[in-house]
Amino acid sequence: SFKKILTFIQIILKLIKSLLIFKPDKIYISLSVLGLGFLKDSILVIISKLFGVKLIFHLHRKEVHSIVTKSIFYKIYYKFIFKNVELIHLSDILQKDIRTIKDLKTKSYVVNNGIKDNSIKNLKKDKIFTFIYISNFFRFKGIHILLKAILLLNKKKLSKKFKVNIIGNFTNQFTKNNLNNFLYENRNFNNVKFFTSLYGKEKFEHLSKSHAMIYPTKNDCFPICLLEAMSCGLPIISTYEGAIPDMIKNHYNGILIKNSKLSTITKVMKSYINNTKILNKYSKNNIKDYKKKYTVKTFERNLTNVLNKSLSIS
Repeated sequence: SFKKILTFIQIILKLIKSLLIFKPDKIYISLSVLGLGFLKDSILVIISKLFGVKLIFHLHRKEVHSIVTKSIFYKIYYKFIFKNVELIHLSDILQKDIRTIKDLKTKSYVVNNGIKDNSIKNLKKDKIFTFIYISNFFRFKGIHILLKAILLLNKKKLSKKFKVNIIGNFTNQFTKNNLNNFLYENRNFNNVKFFTSLYGKEKFEHLSKSHAMIYPTKNDCFPICLLEAMSCGLPIISTYEGAIPDMIKNHYNGILIKNSKLSTITKVMKSYINNTKILNKYSKNNIKDYKKKYTVKTFERNLTNVLNKSLSIS
């Protein structure tokens, strides 16, 4: 839109003013790496480089590798933008996404995301074993495969042993009509509830009352919903996607599934329902890991240390 173009021009003018008057030693950019966001940010990078200022990028997404392998032009352009630039990534695992365009002469750092502890202490768990899923309803986030797994378990006469709370917003991949169709299929079991747009205290009440999180995503980077679940001590079922294997270790604080297979998901869900002793161990390990690695204070301390290191080698 015209308004966004005008805003971007104002950002460019502010940047040039800062480069001329403030004269920074280094510029920190939380860089968009995909689509129009990348093209917009890359213009700011080019302007900064023209003034001879060093940069450090903080990356929060992946999929760069798939883009640069499809187009020689994009590969050259990404390489130019990333040349002589230090990088902060969310996880060691995610470093491979930029291996073909990274400048090997520059430093790389890892800073995990962190969140506030909004868990609600001493809240009683639901009487029936409760799974929780939190994400907008995109196919690649696993909503469709989860609903199939629920129906399969229900048809195996397990519907009275568990329930699922699903929190998110409708998308063009999963609409209100899709929801009504599922509820109609599930009418005889009635063990699934949908909640749209829950935030803050309401969301954490549901998390704190649940027994486990299920998140069979097929495309992710460093999902915040898993950190939220960990802070509430929820054992997790998820996939080998993005940085998730850094966050969740098999049979330590959860179980990871390969390729989001329906049969595997139902098997793991069933094992969670029937084995609460192991889940208590997973729960304790998640709280321990969250407090050690993923609080806001830990994130701020790690980011400050990285920026200080980066400035010391400028």
